[in-house]
Amino acid sequence: MVTQIKNMNSVKKLQDIKVAVDAVVFGYFDKKDLQILLIKRNIEPFKGGWSIPGELVLDDENLDDAVKRELIHDLDKFEFEILQHRMNLSHQSYDIFYKSSENENVLKDFIFSFKEKFCYKESYTLYLYNNKEINDILDIYSKNDQQHIKLAESLITYIDNVDENIIYYPYKDFKYHEIIKNK
Repeated sequence: MVTQIKNMNSVKKLQDIKVAVDAVVFGYFDKKDLQILLIKRNIEPFKGGWSIPGELVLDDENLDDAVKRELIHDLDKFEFEILQHRMNLSHQSYDIFYKSSENENVLKDFIFSFKEKFCYKESYTLYLYNNKEINDILDIYSKNDQQHIKLAESLITYIDNVDENIIYYPYKDFKYHEIIKNK
C-alpha cells in the first residue's frame, strides 16, 4: 500500500515497506567443518545465484512462523518455470513447466510451496507440465488429435482450490486412448 501525504501543493509517496526474514542454518554435519545452508536460486531476481533462504513476512504472520514456512516450503529446491499466468477478478491460473520429481510427496510439497508464494486469490488452478513445448498449444481451442496427444502426454496433473488430489496424467482419457488406438 502506498500512502500519500499532501504537503503544501506537493504530493509525496511513502514507500510501502515490507519485512523479510532470512534463515541462516549452520552446523557440523560431517563432524569436522562448520557448514552453512545455501540455496541456488531458481527464480528471479538473481536466478542461478547462491543465497541463504529468505522470504517476505506475510501481513498476518509473526517472524518465527515466517522462518519456519521458508525453511519447510522453499521453492528454490524445485526446478520449474512459469509458462503462463492468467487472472481475473476472482480466479488465477498458472501453467507451469515442472522439471522436478513426479513423486507424490515431492509434488505435494511443490504445490504447497507454490501456492504459498504465488496464489493470493482464494480461487486458483495450477497446471503442471513435463515439457516446455506445450506452451505452443495452450491457447488453442479446440485441439486436433495430435495436439490432444501432446497435451495428454505433457500434463502431469492439475490442482485447484476445490480438489487438491493429485491425478497423474488426467488427459490420458478415453479420447486419448481412442486416438492412439486408431493411429
